[in-house]
Amino acid sequence: MVDKDGRDFAERNLLIPLCALADSGAQPAGLDIASLCKQIEAAGMRSEYFFYNPANRQAPYSYWRGPVLLEFPNLEGRIISIKAIANRLEGEINASVACRDFDRFLDLVDARLAPELFMEVFGTVPDRDKFRLFERLWRFNPYATDVFPDDFARRAYRYRGVTDQLPPAAADGRVRVYLGADAGAGPQETQVWTTDINRALMAAGTIPAAPVFQGRVRRDHLIPGDGGRSDREVLVKPSLLEEIRRMNLIDLADFEGEMEAAGIMAQYRRRAGQIKPGWFHKPAGIHGAGHTRRVLMLSLLLAHLEKLNRADRDLLAGVAVYHDIGRDNDGYDPGHGQASYARTRKERLVPWSDKGEEEVFRFVVENHDLPDSKAYQRVQGYEARDVDRTLRLYATFKDADGLDRVRLGDLNPDYLRTASAPRLLLVAYQLYCQPDWLEQRTRAPADD
Repeated sequence: MVDKDGRDFAERNLLIPLCALADSGAQPAGLDIASLCKQIEAAGMRSEYFFYNPANRQAPYSYWRGPVLLEFPNLEGRIISIKAIANRLEGEINASVACRDFDRFLDLVDARLAPELFMEVFGTVPDRDKFRLFERLWRFNPYATDVFPDDFARRAYRYRGVTDQLPPAAADGRVRVYLGADAGAGPQETQVWTTDINRALMAAGTIPAAPVFQGRVRRDHLIPGDGGRSDREVLVKPSLLEEIRRMNLIDLADFEGEMEAAGIMAQYRRRAGQIKPGWFHKPAGIHGAGHTRRVLMLSLLLAHLEKLNRADRDLLAGVAVYHDIGRDNDGYDPGHGQASYARTRKERLVPWSDKGEEEVFRFVVENHDLPDSKAYQRVQGYEARDVDRTLRLYATFKDADGLDRVRLGDLNPDYLRTASAPRLLLVAYQLYCQPDWLEQRTRAPADD
């Protein structure tokens, strides 16, 4: 975690990693670090998550992993109980994110971690709560003003006064509205629209798909729908709609021939056959085998649309297959990227012969669960030969993984990175809403 001055959380809180304590000059007399590390490993934990703070006389030892920070007066003989406490707290934090209870999330995490953790989950916070929670931290968290960068504060202020039905407006006072089903009349005559693109795409996500339209309208011309409709539906006089256009979205019904000709389907079938349900914490869960197959297909499609070469496409396919096998829960699990790569090494799942290619794969897998700013800071620590290529593949995979947020109903196209990803918004919903289509092609025999 890095604040506005570029210092990470451990540095600004004087936390010395336990494994580096012997060389720090701050090792307490009589502390047997080797014995302590053995206790940690025997409990199934990792010593790099344990720290020592010489400035904290009351509780100098700490455990820090992702959203969990715990402090203790000593560690000797307490590792098993620390593991139980950490697991319970991590489970409660994950549950709060899964059910979008971000007040509970901020109550559970340590105040020193809260500002940056809030920035990490900001995209999944309901729009109606974004400014309120930002203001809670800004006013009452003593660390927020040092951690929140100015651009994040400006972004949060855009959500002041936002509700479920009335989203933030652009600088010109207008908002985007969407229509994703055949309403019987043309979009120029339709009064009921939605401010949530996910609802429009869900309505259109058949194969073949209904057209999806986008328009713009002044925010003060929107009328919230009556309680019987979706909470994101709005009423607008057709004469007030501006810039109505059909969105340029790919439809699987029209694109399958090109996918076959480009070898995407054959490569998908080969790779999908490698996915083992036993790898996953919950094979049928939201990060299980189904998610992995969809992300594999979306990775191959994005690589094709972005005109990546065969080596890049192969590497992205491998990342898709293995990116979540290190998860130990279906909630907020920072660090599962590193755990996923570690598992590929431990179980020898990928037989690498090129160290440079393995480093690119390692970077994308290990950092796909981090905000982009953190990943960019870490890329120089890898032995990838071409940093630009590495970051391009990272961005492409992040978009493929992000497109499958359709299963959560909170995909925000504004966060996509590549030029081609917005064209796959409808495909992402088709893959999720029509699982038989992908299942039939997963079982089909390879033709090459």
